[in-house]
Amino acid sequence: MRAMFLHPLGFWRDHRFTKTHASTFVDGELSGPDKGRVARHAHVCPKCHAMLESLRAVVQGLGTLRGAPDGRVADGVLDALRGCDDH
Repeated sequence: MRAMFLHPLGFWRDHRFTKTHASTFVDGELSGPDKGRVARHAHVCPKCHAMLESLRAVVQGLGTLRGAPDGRVADGVLDALRGCDDH
């Protein structure tokens, strides 16, 4: 958080930028300078760091779901939820 006190406007701009581009960052689709900007900000901002880690966990969890034969993930989610009722 020290960076926030050194350059508060830059910190808040990067904070907003990180929130806006979090999904693209986690998907590995952000360009070099923008990727570095998000990574540097998440290193000094606990909230953004936690948000990115949470988003990574969601993406990883969704990757383990199996959809219907046509690849529809929503059907796999519904099947998994229905399976939770069996316990």
